[in-house]
Amino acid sequence: VRVATVPDSVEVVDMVDDHLDEVFAIEAVTNPHPWSRTLFAAELRQAWSRSIVAVERRTVVGFGCLMYSGAEVHMTNLGVAPQHQRRGIGSLLLRSLADEAATFDVTAMTLEVRESNAAARALYERFGFVDAGRRPGYYASPTEDAVVMWLRDLRLAASGRGRASSAGSAPSRRGEGPTGPAL
Repeated sequence: VRVATVPDSVEVVDMVDDHLDEVFAIEAVTNPHPWSRTLFAAELRQAWSRSIVAVERRTVVGFGCLMYSGAEVHMTNLGVAPQHQRRGIGSLLLRSLADEAATFDVTAMTLEVRESNAAARALYERFGFVDAGRRPGYYASPTEDAVVMWLRDLRLAASGRGRASSAGSAPSRRGEGPTGPAL
């Protein structure tokens, strides 16, 4: 596993309205069927949702969103600007979302990912997510199956004891000098 050092200049903070234009710009180039700016804005106002951004030198370089549901959390969206991919920012965001979820009494995390998105699937697997099935035709533009993935013990990812830790400790929320899986 290649290990990336997240630059100290990258910080993860709560997403706010001022971030939405940059978040939507990233979403528009990384997702063939992007969420709307209005949907991101609505997520910020939901008590059961959390949204974060990775910021480098006052520029949003990535984002992540999750939604709480009983004893589990659903990661609803994760994106990194193409020119910032493979720098550990996806790992930083995923670890930050796991840390956020672990502060609540949540034991598991789930997500859907395009079957063809090998890089994202590899990232999730390094954090301990496992393939739990398919949702046929889940994605549009183009139509594609979703792979449903689960992390059944969220404490492992949040504590750094999951697979992600095999390559060194996963990034902290603020990105101060840690190393983690590349992406």
